[in-house]
Amino acid sequence: MEKVQSLRTISTTTKLRIAGYVVTIVVHTVNGLIMESGFYGGAMSDPGVKRYYEFRTRFITCWTFVAQIIYAALELYCEVKNIQGKKDSNIIKKNKTI
Repeated sequence: MEKVQSLRTISTTTKLRIAGYVVTIVVHTVNGLIMESGFYGGAMSDPGVKRYYEFRTRFITCWTFVAQIIYAALELYCEVKNIQGKKDSNIIKKNKTI
């Protein structure tokens, strides 16, 4: 079994990638929650807002949020596995082919 790298031996680029993935996940999750919370109360009396709310899952921008969160989570998982020294993980191989 290989040793886990200490925080000091991890390269700066790896640390920045991990930070970027975490920020991406947090920002998109918070943004989605804020957007969903805005569809209550007086805003729903507007017919345009009500129509948008009913069809919101059909807009491509909603799905790009989901795709970016999934991609960032997979890459974060791969970075952690690389730091742990488990570079032969199946998900890492599959992720490289995507």
